[in-house]
Amino acid sequence: MASAAVLPAYGQPVPLEKPAAAPFSGSETDHMVDPADPISPVAKPSKFDTTSASQSQSTPSRPLNPSLKRRLDPGEYSAESCEIDGVDLKVLPPISGKGACGVPSAVSLRSVGTSSEMDLSGHPAITCEFAGSFARFVRKGVQPAARLYLKTHVAELETGPGYVCRRRNNRPTGKISEHALGKAIDVMGFKLEDGGAVSVEQDWAQDTPKGRFLKAVHTAACSEFTTVLGPDADANHRNHFHLDIGCHGKTCTYLICQ
Repeated sequence: MASAAVLPAYGQPVPLEKPAAAPFSGSETDHMVDPADPISPVAKPSKFDTTSASQSQSTPSRPLNPSLKRRLDPGEYSAESCEIDGVDLKVLPPISGKGACGVPSAVSLRSVGTSSEMDLSGHPAITCEFAGSFARFVRKGVQPAARLYLKTHVAELETGPGYVCRRRNNRPTGKISEHALGKAIDVMGFKLEDGGAVSVEQDWAQDTPKGRFLKAVHTAACSEFTTVLGPDADANHRNHFHLDIGCHGKTCTYLICQ
C-alpha cells in the first residue's frame, strides 16, 4: 500500500492551465438514448491533435504510463472469473443497450476492503477491468489521503450507477460516454468513519483539510485512470469527479487530467 506521505501535491504530476468553464446546462439528468437515434461508435481520428478545435478547450493531456496500456484490451477480463482481493462484487447478467451501449461482462462493485472497508453507495455496474483500477485507486489514493489530511478513513463513497447509456456530458449528440461501456464512475462525496463527510461540490475550492484531501484524491486518480474530470474541468463536473479508462489518441497513450 502506498504511504500517504508520498502523495504528490495537487497539480504536480500534471501541470495544466485551468480551462474556461463551459456553460452549464442547468440539469444533471442523464439524456437517455432515443430508440430512434441509437448511439453508434465514432471512428477515432487518424492522428491525435491536442491543438484541434474540438480538443483544445477540454482535453489537455500528457503521455500515459506505459504500464496502463494493458488495460485497454477487454478480452483479458471476464465477469465470471473476476476476483479482486478484498473487493466485494456481484456478477451481473450481460447488459445490452441501444447502439454501442452495453457491458458484456458486468459486475456490481459493492465495497473495497483495505485496512478499513469502504462501501460504494451506488453499487455501480462496471467492467471487471475498471473494478480493478478503482480498487487500486482506493487503496493507493483515497485512503492514504484520508489518513494524511483528515486523520480518519473513508467509510463510504457516494457514487453514481456506473453504467448509463448516454453520450458524453449528457448531450443529445456526440461521442458515446465511457459510462455507456461500464468503464466510468462519478464520485460526488465521501462519508468518513468519524462521522464527517466531504463534498466535491462544497469542499473542492476550500483551503481546508477537506479541500486538500480532495486535491490529493484528484492527483492520485490521474495516476490510475485515463480520464479524470473535476470542478476545474467545466461546469458539468462542478459537483463530482468523473473517472474513466477510455482510449485517447491514435495509440491510446494520453491522459486527460483536469
